[in-house]
Amino acid sequence: MKTVKSPDLKAPRFRKTWISYLDNELLDKVKEKEPKASELTYNELRVILSTYNEAMWRHVIESRDGVELPQRLGHMFIATCPSPKRKNIDIPQSIKLGVAVEHKNWETDGHLGKVIYTNYDNKYLLKNGELWSFKTGRVFKRAVSASYPQNWTIYKKIEKNKLITAQIKSYIKKDIVINRSNDIPDDYNEFQLD
Repeated sequence: MKTVKSPDLKAPRFRKTWISYLDNELLDKVKEKEPKASELTYNELRVILSTYNEAMWRHVIESRDGVELPQRLGHMFIATCPSPKRKNIDIPQSIKLGVAVEHKNWETDGHLGKVIYTNYDNKYLLKNGELWSFKTGRVFKRAVSASYPQNWTIYKKIEKNKLITAQIKSYIKKDIVINRSNDIPDDYNEFQLD
């Protein structure tokens, strides 16, 4: 058994510097582009953007197919993945017991839920598209973590060592075939040639 020590909460921390694009300069650009927004305040702009983003990630959690991001930025969805080969340690439980305790994901048969962003497909032709990345926000991560154990079977299953876009295309083709088979009328007879 591997022992686990609680972290030193008073130790120095590395704080990553970050740039916020949500500032007065963006507000001025919005007002310049859209005359109806001339009376918009900075706080109202923040509320509008956060409401839009929350509606988008809630739709990602509730739907199997995910979301096509606006302006052809890519596709985002939740996928069911096999558990990793490395050990997944439950830190709070390990600190409480003093011994390393692994997550086994018993309620999801050992599968993990991952938020996947891809812009690899041809319809998402972005300049320097390979440089784009997506980092999930804390609220989104926690919402996925809370809802995944109950709904893990509805999400697409992604296999290791295969291109995600190829797997997405195969799911789309299956959905098209299923939808076409539902369009057959009840009085259809394949042997009647009239």
